[in-house]
Amino acid sequence: MCAFNHSEDRFLAKRILLIEDETIMISLLSAFLEKAGYQVIPATTAGEALATLEKETPELILLDLGLPDEDGIVVLRKIRTTSKVPIVVLSARSENEQRTTALELGADDFVNKGVDPQELLLRISNILGKRDIGPADSIAPPAENIGFAGWTLDMNARTVLDPTGRDVHLTPSEFHILAALVNSAGGVTKRQVLVDAISGIEDGPTERALDTYINRLRKKIEANPRKPEIIVTMKGIGYRLKRDPV
Repeated sequence: MCAFNHSEDRFLAKRILLIEDETIMISLLSAFLEKAGYQVIPATTAGEALATLEKETPELILLDLGLPDEDGIVVLRKIRTTSKVPIVVLSARSENEQRTTALELGADDFVNKGVDPQELLLRISNILGKRDIGPADSIAPPAENIGFAGWTLDMNARTVLDPTGRDVHLTPSEFHILAALVNSAGGVTKRQVLVDAISGIEDGPTERALDTYINRLRKKIEANPRKPEIIVTMKGIGYRLKRDPV
């Protein structure tokens, strides 16, 4: 297992909490991530991970679902009740149901074990805002604050501000979907366009995953998510975002 680097550089490195019970995986991932400049905090059980989060604030969590003391989905749910830290689920479970459940509970990404380490690194870098490339960026609006329905999309911070100016956290996929809707200037955005918007983040995004993200966005910005007035469904076509008057 890779140990903590107690040099001064550790205060500059972004910390990743690696929740994984397999010693070999911990060693391989820790070595790779530390070589890329991250600081890895390993935890081999759910209990150890939750205890670590009470005293540490990592920039990102890599979470295995197959933990010995508690199911990773349960751990994900517990973390999301108190923290908005980005979470990448790293699991041998490839079922769509598991993936959808993890995303619905607030995971920022779902990656199957066996993924190429370089791809995993790119996904982590994207979530932490270290790169600004990919298909979604080509359809995003210019880097400025753009208003819609009293809300403001902050393109630089990649967050959304409510009508009172409060910062509301968005995952990378949520941000790109909302940016694509804003870029349509009040017109209808086709579902495939929104799926394409997260193709640089998601591994083979599906329309079902898109529906999950739309529901999550509505819970964050709609007064009544069950009767949305900001992100409006255009049946059989896509969605329309209510924009502020120009």
